[in-house]
This record gives sequence, C-alpha cells and structure tokens, in this order.
Amino acid sequence: MWRVAILLGLLILFWKPPEAAAAPPQRIVSLDLCTDWQLARHADTFGKARVAALSPAFRRFFPPDLRPKHFPIHAQEAESVLAFAPDLVLVGTGNARLLSAHLQRLGMRVEILPLPRTLAEVAASERHFFALLGLAPPPRPEVTTPDPASNAPRLLLFGANGIGTGRNTLEDEMLRRAGWRNYLAVSGYVRVDLEQLALDPPDALVWSAPAGAALANAPLAHPLLRRILPAARIWQTDTWPWQCPGAATWDLIAALRHWRSKPLPEKNDTP
Repeated sequence: MWRVAILLGLLILFWKPPEAAAAPPQRIVSLDLCTDWQLARHADTFGKARVAALSPAFRRFFPPDLRPKHFPIHAQEAESVLAFAPDLVLVGTGNARLLSAHLQRLGMRVEILPLPRTLAEVAASERHFFALLGLAPPPRPEVTTPDPASNAPRLLLFGANGIGTGRNTLEDEMLRRAGWRNYLAVSGYVRVDLEQLALDPPDALVWSAPAGAALANAPLAHPLLRRILPAARIWQTDTWPWQCPGAATWDLIAALRHWRSKPLPEKNDTP
C-alpha cells in the first residue's frame, strides 16, 4: 500500500494541466510567405494585434487586397524574431529550416505546417491552423471532387518555362472541382511544346508565373499562343496563390468556377 501511496503522491506533485488548456498564443511570428498569407488573411478574425511579425517575403509578394494593412516585418534572423517576443512561430514544411531549428533550440514554440497535396489535406491544414490559434475554422464545402462532364471545356494550367500541370495534383483537383477538364492527360508537371498547343489548342489557359521580363515567361508572350487563343481565353495569375494552399485555394476554385460559367469566345484559327 505504501508504494501505491508514494506513486499517487508523485503523480499529484508532477501533474500538469493538458496543453490544450493553455491560453491561445497572443504574439505570433511567421517565417515564410504561405504562413504570412494565412495570418494576414485571417487577421481580422482572430485579431490583428496577435500578429507579432511576418517574414520579409510578405513585403516582396504583397497580396493586392492586403495593401491597406500594415504588419511588422522581421529580418529572417533569430535575433530579429526574438525581439518580437513570440509565443508561437509558424513555418511551412521545408522552409526556413536553419532558423526554425535554431529557434526551437532556444526554447521557442515552433509549429511546422505540412504542405497539403489534396483538397482534403487543405481543409485539414486549415483546421489545424485555427486550432493553434484557439479558434474554430471557417465553414468549407465538402472536399469530394466529382469528375467533370465529358463535354466540359479543357483547361491548361501553364507556367514558367512552359511547364504544364497534369493530373494527380492538387491543381488538377481544383480545376476539376470548378467544372473544367484538365487539358493534360499525363500526371505531374511536364513541359508543353507550343507546337502541341497549335495542333490541339485547349479551350482556355491559366498562366501562372511571377511577373517580370524573365526568359522563363517567354511562352506567354509568344505570338503563336496569342494566335490560337484570344485574350478572353487566357487568365494570368501570380504563382503564390497556387503554391500556398489554404484560403487562396478556395478563392481560386471560386474564380475558376465563375470563369467556367461565362461563355467562351470562339477560338482563333490556328496558324
């Protein structure tokens, strides 16, 4: 009996309340663009004052609809991050590895958010993000994605260096959910020749690449592409909404569905 009493005494002495009961973080720092975007996008929901600092990438890739808002920016160095006295540091998988590891060694609470690869994982990632902040996630539609109709228009997601996005990708699931068929029948990310597009043009094309005069963006300016597809059949977007699954994912699906609902103009004659 005395052993049981001692064991109970030790349990009482060293028992701590579960971590779930801890107060929600009040000073949150982000280390990469995607977690920057999540915090900035939802700041009005959980309180802008809780965003202690965002990464320098947010200043470089400032989303246009967030321009009126101002957030502190750290210098992507441990000393700079610590100066904001965070009680939670957010970073995506594979980003700022050395910095996040250093902050963990210094005793900081660092949460590494995985990169979603399906719509179901996007919804789960959002739930996890809001749980870290002590909030309920916003309502989202069911994540099942029915196959589009066989006569649905074919959409090509085209990017820098002529890389197209094929099937078995998150982007493919997004465009199918919006009612499009993927122009590419192959899986993954592949190079698409302009000659192929000339022989078999898609019904519409989304160009996703950073703005600029880089040679990687040359395919968009090629006169052949402009001849086979009128301007109304080409939608030009930035890359970060596609690369940062989350709220931007649902925004893109809604925009693709809206575009799908509009009558597409006649294709140009192929040269």
